[in-house]
Formats: sequence, structure tokens, C-alpha cells
Amino acid sequence: MNKQTYDAYQAKYKEAMIKESAKIGESSIVIVSEAIPPINPAAPNKVLIIVICSLAGLMMSCGFLFIKEYWEKSKDKIYAT
Repeated sequence: MNKQTYDAYQAKYKEAMIKESAKIGESSIVIVSEAIPPINPAAPNKVLIIVICSLAGLMMSCGFLFIKEYWEKSKDKIYAT
């Protein structure tokens, strides 16, 4: 019975040491300054998004037209030979 009591004590001691070592990380954090909440909520810049999407669409359509023209010209070269 003494051995069982000693083993139970050792297990509880090890658990306590593990819990104590987990608290070491909490004490190593130093708060330099408090967080300041923003005055205005963050919102997407709609005008910038529209401009970027328009330019991207224009570039993709021009690229598609160049590829289509190249495809048609290369097809004519193949059938010409």
C-alpha cells in the first residue's frame, strides 16, 4: 500500500511540474503597448478593385485575340503546304 501511495504521489508531482512548465510561456510575454481599436472599420476600395479588374479583363481579351489570330494564321500555313 505504501508503494501505491508513493507512485500516486509521484504521478501527481509530475503532473504538477508539467502544468507549472506550461505557465512559463505565459510569464515570458511582455505587453509593450495596448492595442488601439480603429476609428473606421476596414472596407475594400471599390474603385481600385473595379480599375484592376477592368485592366485585367482588357489584357485577357487582347491576349485571347492574339492567340486566336495566331491559331488561324498557323492553320492557314498548314493547309497551304
